[in-house]
Amino acid sequence: MILAIVLLYSCEEKPTPPTVTTTAASEISYTTATSGGNVTDDGGASIIARGICWSTSSNPTIDDDKTIEGTGIGTFASELTGLTSNTTYYVKAYATNSAGTGYGSQVSLTTLQTEVPELTTAEVTSIAQTTAISGGNITDDNGSSVTARGVCWNTSAAPTIADSKTNDGSDKGVFISNLTDLQPGTLYYIRAYATNSVGTSYGNELSFTTLATLPTLTTTAVTSITQTTAKSGGEITSDGGADITARGVCWNTSTSPTISDSKTTNGNGTGSFTSNITDLQTGTTYYMRAYATNSEGTAYGNEINFITLDPPTLTISAATNITSTTAKLNCIVNANNQNVSTAFEYGIFSSYGHTIDATPALVSGSTNKNVSASLEELSVNVTYHYRLKATTADGITYSNDMTFTPIFVIGESSNGGLVFYVDETGLHGLVSSISDQGSYPWGCGGIPGSVSGTFIDGANGVDVGTGYQNTIAIVNGCTTSGIAARICYDLELNGYDDWFLPSIGELDLMYYNLKLNGLGNFSTTNIYGYWSSSQYNSDYAWGRSFFTDFKNYYFKTPVSLPQPSYIRAVRAF
Repeated sequence: MILAIVLLYSCEEKPTPPTVTTTAASEISYTTATSGGNVTDDGGASIIARGICWSTSSNPTIDDDKTIEGTGIGTFASELTGLTSNTTYYVKAYATNSAGTGYGSQVSLTTLQTEVPELTTAEVTSIAQTTAISGGNITDDNGSSVTARGVCWNTSAAPTIADSKTNDGSDKGVFISNLTDLQPGTLYYIRAYATNSVGTSYGNELSFTTLATLPTLTTTAVTSITQTTAKSGGEITSDGGADITARGVCWNTSTSPTISDSKTTNGNGTGSFTSNITDLQTGTTYYMRAYATNSEGTAYGNEINFITLDPPTLTISAATNITSTTAKLNCIVNANNQNVSTAFEYGIFSSYGHTIDATPALVSGSTNKNVSASLEELSVNVTYHYRLKATTADGITYSNDMTFTPIFVIGESSNGGLVFYVDETGLHGLVSSISDQGSYPWGCGGIPGSVSGTFIDGANGVDVGTGYQNTIAIVNGCTTSGIAARICYDLELNGYDDWFLPSIGELDLMYYNLKLNGLGNFSTTNIYGYWSSSQYNSDYAWGRSFFTDFKNYYFKTPVSLPQPSYIRAVRAF
């Protein structure tokens, strides 16, 4: 009985590892693939695990990466995940039972190589002066996740992310980009971009032009202001994206001038320009702006106001220092901050006819200045017209007309001597010879206390205008030679022979009008001074001191007492 049991145990079959085949790899991508197997024989024991295993080294085992795809015999499929792109892997199917693990044949696969993303650029819309909208569509990340996307742009072709760009998230699909800080009227090139671990790729290139805007400019400060002109200009810092077709400055007497008002035209283009402003009114406040025009319209710079200069202010004054042949012309000039050349026009008619430079000849500044000119060789009793002519960069300004008439004046040299008396007309008077005629007796006097002198009829005039008659009377009534009246009567001096001995009234005028004014070079060595032609009586005649303001009558014939002796001839004109 015991022997039969032993024989039965020895005939029982032991299990073996399963038999399995490996399915060729399919659906290979960058990081995944599909494979599988077929367990054709369980080796006499139940299949407790099956799947595929893989490695970058040959003959992978279940100690490497593997899948677990259930139990039992038959076919199964497995997906390999977590692969590395562009890498060769070795794959075997496996099946495990109680006896161990059986492997299928080894197959190999190579994952796909990762590339930059694939994308397109969206059309540009909502174009304005400084903004626009675009975007893109990332259709394939080519095996590597997109980490950045957007659009980039530049004013030259083929922009890159080194140029201006947007950042619009990550991942595949459609995105929208807002382009900002653009320049008006400017041509831009644009491309969508997408970045993954491989690098950055770009969509198709598009171009667009932002809308133009008005130019940007400033007004230059006003300089060189005159009565009718000034200088200014402007600087155009931006053309607004469209060509500048006109530029200049415009002005008016009211604020906010436009190109409908007065204006200059100073070329085109950006940059600085200079404008010459003309045809202004004197002493007027103007408002001015630079302007620039492009296809979008006209823009203006900052407003500046300025005041043109007034013409020189000329206040003609009366002539002074008038004599029979000379005069001094006078005028007050305010240059009103200009350079003014001054000259007088004068003549015997209102058309003048003569010009003489004034002194000073050039006046500037803003205060009143006196200018004058001295005339000579004038004609007495002739009315002269005169006015000031003021010349500036803007032209000529004239003062009012003024007149004067040369007349004889006290102290001037004329008619052979020094004028010491002029009548109310200024045309008639008396002159003194310029020096003494000597020292002589009056004549026809007696001897005090014994012999009476001769009384000369008609020689007792004392007033101004009687000296000539006195002298004639003395010369005719006294035959004594070498007497004062005869010396004067016979005198020929400076082309004149009608000299006479002055009356005491005329002698007084010589003292007051000449001597006291330092004129005539009269002698003061004899305190009793000079004889007059005015007789007091038969023994005495009037004389006066030019040393003191004293006059008296003295003996006609010299005696031991001091008495007048000098004579100074005069003549009437």
